[in-house]
Amino acid sequence: MAGCWFSDQLIYRLARRYRHNPRTIRGVVAARKCRFFNTFIAYPMTLALIIRFMPGVRGADPVALATATDITPLR
Repeated sequence: MAGCWFSDQLIYRLARRYRHNPRTIRGVVAARKCRFFNTFIAYPMTLALIIRFMPGVRGADPVALATATDITPLR
């Protein structure tokens, strides 16, 4: 559990630091074309809970939350 939390925090903080990088911006723009992403971006806590339990996209959760929302690390 601690390793999972630590990896999420590390990925989140790296994504938050580099969210103005052109490669990151291209990824966010590509994700915003997805209807699922646009539906839940208005509710970041719901997005975090839904993506947490979806297999295969667990690494995308911290990146999506750090780059597309204003959610704080404590949440």
